[in-house]
Amino acid sequence: MSLQLSIIFGILMGEMFIITLLVLPLGSNVRRSVVRLFNWTARKPTCNVTTYIVLGLVGLFFIDSFRSVNSARHTPVSNYDAAVNQQAYMKKFYNQRNMYITGATLFYAASIKCIINLINQILRNEEKLSKVAKVEHTTLDLQKLKEEIKSKDVQIEGLKRQLENLTKSYNELTPEEESNKKDE
Repeated sequence: MSLQLSIIFGILMGEMFIITLLVLPLGSNVRRSVVRLFNWTARKPTCNVTTYIVLGLVGLFFIDSFRSVNSARHTPVSNYDAAVNQQAYMKKFYNQRNMYITGATLFYAASIKCIINLINQILRNEEKLSKVAKVEHTTLDLQKLKEEIKSKDVQIEGLKRQLENLTKSYNELTPEEESNKKDE
């Protein structure tokens, strides 16, 4: 493999590692930090320019290998010379391999962008869900507290009635006792 295709193959392996890292079921904090790293690099102009240049070169290699595959398809095959046939088949194989490697590299680059966008949406929705859950939790707590207040109000009303009845009973008994004490 030539130096250019070795570099493209290295890029392909890097992209496969990144996709694996993004797709793994990691915790939301780890996933959030990975996405922050990608978002941080996406905001850097140098990284953007480098990425676009590399993808442009890979695109040019893809177009060249696609053209080579189409031209190798139309090469005549000799029935008498096996060495010529072997060379033609090797050339066709190498061109197809190069086309698949560069095509997969371009596809994975687009996939990484889509996966990061999906993960960003998931993280935003998780944050919204946690906020809603907190609001619902406080609403449930508030309802429980209101029910407790109502039950305590009922208990207070009962205690007030009990106090009034006890006060009446005490007041009724008090004059009789005073008159008994005076009599003695």
